This record gives sequence, structure tokens and C-alpha cells, in this order.
Amino acid sequence: MIPSGSKLWRFKYQLFGKENRFASGSYPETSLKVAREKAEAARKQVKQGLHPAREQQLVRLKSANEQTNTFEAIVQEWIARKDWEDITKKRRLDMLQLVVFATVGKMPLKAITPPIVLSILQKAAEKNGPTVMAEANRTMFGIVELATETFRVDVSPCIGGAKHRRKTRPSTRPPWKLRTSESCCAMSRGMAATTKRSAPLC
Repeated sequence: MIPSGSKLWRFKYQLFGKENRFASGSYPETSLKVAREKAEAARKQVKQGLHPAREQQLVRLKSANEQTNTFEAIVQEWIARKDWEDITKKRRLDMLQLVVFATVGKMPLKAITPPIVLSILQKAAEKNGPTVMAEANRTMFGIVELATETFRVDVSPCIGGAKHRRKTRPSTRPPWKLRTSESCCAMSRGMAATTKRSAPLC
């Protein structure tokens, strides 16, 4: 029990010759079973030379950081960096609002996977046409590229984008039947090749 009257589950351990304590929860909110599980996990960290309390703090900071770095938040930063006319920025934001934000706008960037990106592009192609789909693909690539360059994600869920605007032979398979490893951007190339309209450049 601490001076304020609260009861805490504590795990006592020694590391580098110093005694430390790790609070694994308050009683009765944290059950004995959960407290024991946390103590066991902390014991394993101590064996690795890690401070359980510090590791717990790092996990909380990482989680808070990921929640802050949502797709929509990175979009605002990406748009602000562009030397575009206001009308161009508005058009791009309107497109994202139309086909992207509903699915991933509030998601932490690290939670966005290639299958999610592919699903967004499929729906954009079906509901809004290949031109909008191609623009969404290029835009998402640029946004995630910024996050990668600023170390907010380790791996981009969208491969290609602006770097793949050169003409290529269209795939003989429907875009949504391509393997994810063949890149979400293969879809935009294949669909653009089947239409007479060309996607606008960024």
C-alpha cells in the first residue's frame, strides 16, 4: 500500500547491484493472475538486463506516437510541403476524402498493410474510374514515402507510385488478381493501359 491509500502489485528485483521495484497494476483492478503474468514477463526482462519499468514506458510512448502518426495527420504535413496552388491542394484533399480517408484516415500509419491499400484502389477503380484510382495510388505512395523518409514507418505498404509512370506492358490478369507482392501500383498501370484516358501527372 502506498501513502495515498492505493494498493499496488509490485515486483521486486535487482539489476546491476541495485534493488528496484516494478508496479504491475493496482488492486483490485488488476487480478492476481494478471499481476503474476506481468511479474513473470518482468522477470524475463530482468534476465536480459532490461528494466521492466523503462520498457513499459517505452511501449507507452511508442503506442502514443503511433496513434499520433495517423494517415490523415501525415497527409496534412505532406500537402503543406507541396509548392502547389491552393486549388490543387484542395483537389488532392477532396480526392483523398472521397476514396481513402474513410478506410485509413484515422488509422496509425504502421497499421496500414498492402492488402488494405489494394482494397482501396480496387474500390476507387470500380466506383470512381481508373483515373481517380491512379491518382489515389500516386498520392498514397508519396504520403507513405514521406513517413518512411522521416522514420515513422519501416516499410511502405505501397510500392511504386511516381517512379513507375513509364509505359509498361499491361498485365493479362485483372488487377485485383495480382499478388500483393507484385505491388499495388501494378494495378494502376494495368488498368490505365486498358483505357484511352491517361492519368494526370502529379
